[in-house]
Amino acid sequence: MTRIPTTIVFFIFLNSIGFSNDCNCCLKEQYFNDDLIYFYTNFIDDNGLSNSHPLIFSYSLNTSCTETPTQVDYEYSITAPSIGITTFETYYSGSLQLNSDNYPLHINNLLFTGGIGPDMTTNKKGQLLAQYLSQSGSLPNGLYRFSLKLKSNSTTIYTVNKTLEISIPLNLDLLYPGGDYSEISTAFTFNPVPLFSWYVDYCPSCEYSIRICEYNPNIHQSLEDALSGESLVPLLQSEKYFSVGMNTHSFQYPLIGHENLEVGKYYVWQVRRSMASTVGEKYHYSIPFVFEVRAADKLQLDYTDPYLSVIEELIGEEQFTMYFSTGGDLERFTTHGTSIWINEDEMHIESLYELLSELKQKKIKVTDLKIK
Repeated sequence: MTRIPTTIVFFIFLNSIGFSNDCNCCLKEQYFNDDLIYFYTNFIDDNGLSNSHPLIFSYSLNTSCTETPTQVDYEYSITAPSIGITTFETYYSGSLQLNSDNYPLHINNLLFTGGIGPDMTTNKKGQLLAQYLSQSGSLPNGLYRFSLKLKSNSTTIYTVNKTLEISIPLNLDLLYPGGDYSEISTAFTFNPVPLFSWYVDYCPSCEYSIRICEYNPNIHQSLEDALSGESLVPLLQSEKYFSVGMNTHSFQYPLIGHENLEVGKYYVWQVRRSMASTVGEKYHYSIPFVFEVRAADKLQLDYTDPYLSVIEELIGEEQFTMYFSTGGDLERFTTHGTSIWINEDEMHIESLYELLSELKQKKIKVTDLKIK
């Protein structure tokens, strides 16, 4: 039977399940590592779970049983409708033999030996999973179920189940200000303290950080070269990126305490997404964006509303200037509230970021604009 490779990565989000405080003959959760997002399967191998691998869970064993516990079985299984696995398929199983003279104080994932997964040669679900792994290098979105069974000989006397939702964050797209290097001639802002914004998948356990540097085409060979130089953000040069928090998608350039952005100069920026993993911190990086700061005149708008820059990107500079600049129908307009209307549908205002991302990827286009 072909076994699953040991270098595959998957992401997990954990939904904790509580257990009664007054249980007899049971397994009671003491610890479950719900900070992990990247999860390498090399913590499981054919020889059991090595002590060099991370601690994932730990349960205490209460042995006030009418029957003597002799074994704990461990299994986790997966269902992934997106690739055709619509019912749970066993991905790993192991067992731990118990000695009544010396019960382990805690049952954890490092103690189990054994292991069996889906047959990837003849089993249809195993073949679907093997195909996905070969194409993506990671496990698919879906549900994972961890099960522990306390047994007396062959009879199950207590069961613990825990279900994890796997959701892989893929998108990390910069939106404003600027564009990639091919757009440098049209990538500019009039705002000396712009709101940097990006579009990302929902990931409550992901931390985002930003780096902003000056780009001088006469000195730097590339945008990456400029990013490796002295940074404006973070201010401390010993830091690589400046943290803006968990599951965030914007950063307001500081009004004080940082070097001002200067008219006529170019700047490059990049966002980093960081996630905890079984082998330490893992990072995703956006492609870098570059922009020029240009001088504003009395016809140009003061961007006090963070969503105006996104609206300009969506409808284009020409229409934006016509409507929002001095004398336009929407002069001095700012957004207010939490929702907007698009194609007669009410949407959360932050959907503008997703629309802008799809527009840049040419998945959608703006065909008409009406002012009511």
